Amino acid sequence: MDNVTHSLIGTLLARTFGERLPGTRGVTLAAILASNVPDLDLVVRIGADDPALSYLVHHRGFTHTFVTTPLTALIATLAGALFEPACRARPGSLFLLSLLAAVLHIGADGWNNYGIHPLWPVWSGWFYGDTVFIVEPLLWAVMLPILSGRWRWLGWAITLAGAGLAMSMLGVPTSLGFLALYAVATWSHRRWGEDATWALGGLILASFVIGSEAVERKISAALPGTELLDIARSPRPATPWCWDVLVSEKEGEIYRVRRATVSLLPPVTAPADCAFRLPEGQTFSWDLPDRPGRPDIHWEGVWAAPTASLPQDCRAAVFLRFARVPAWQALPDPDAGLVIGDLRYDLEPELGFAEVPLAPGDTRGCGVDAPWSSATVRALAPEAPAEASPP
Repeated sequence: MDNVTHSLIGTLLARTFGERLPGTRGVTLAAILASNVPDLDLVVRIGADDPALSYLVHHRGFTHTFVTTPLTALIATLAGALFEPACRARPGSLFLLSLLAAVLHIGADGWNNYGIHPLWPVWSGWFYGDTVFIVEPLLWAVMLPILSGRWRWLGWAITLAGAGLAMSMLGVPTSLGFLALYAVATWSHRRWGEDATWALGGLILASFVIGSEAVERKISAALPGTELLDIARSPRPATPWCWDVLVSEKEGEIYRVRRATVSLLPPVTAPADCAFRLPEGQTFSWDLPDRPGRPDIHWEGVWAAPTASLPQDCRAAVFLRFARVPAWQALPDPDAGLVIGDLRYDLEPELGFAEVPLAPGDTRGCGVDAPWSSATVRALAPEAPAEASPP
């Protein structure tokens, strides 16, 4: 999730449990820090010969595992105690609150389709929640009313920014819905406090969980007899009935990805109108869909390649530690080699953050090592090391 959401979750924890601890400001600082410290894995860029590739492999990596959360909590606890000496009266309780915040950071990151692997070193596979978009305005609307006192202006500023973002990217009705939910959340918080905030947040998450499960069932039923490798799902922000789907499958020696949009409420939003992508185009070339559309499913295109054509480049091997929906093709310049990327994040015709050029002789980033791998990659490259089964 975005760091605004992480910080709001930390603040909500502090508001919920902080009254029982001395040093309100220090408690709040510790909870917010513990809710954000795991994202400091961006430092892997520093000094790397290929910063982008290193970041792809290590973001949401070791700092997003349960085994490292005590260290995250300790850092946050020390910061809170240094900031406000009153916190030193109950360091154990402050540590437990920080630990809970660190665990919730991992849980929140697990909501979307980027993935986490929290059980390392017991299990190194990726876990994908496929439930919430990485920035979810409805969660902002629910949690922003907890900002009060001197921070009330910040809540209003983020609310206006969220409404503007919803209007520019999702339309006026969604923006009005965001503001209406903010008003309901504000009234509920004033009447019932943080309990109302937790309850409303739970209802928002539940709506997306139910939607994700319904989409998975619809797609599976629409492709009978197919060897499905994965169904990557992501909702349109603030719209739990609209979903973007990438279906990975294998047919003999052919690897295929189908892109679709699904509407759980076709009378409200047609499936073709559910897409949430930038309009400039994409790096990878798609063929026309080979399946007829349905009132609730709009098939957008197909990408396919022989499994034997999977690049055997050392940079590709590193990238596949991250990839969930890999794709590859020749670059426009025939002397430049290939590009390998992840179709989840192919949002522009130029090479994006999840696309790696594979030029002949280029070994930058080949020393990056991590134990992760997705089920799709293991199906395409059986020689790749397989992690133990989930406990």
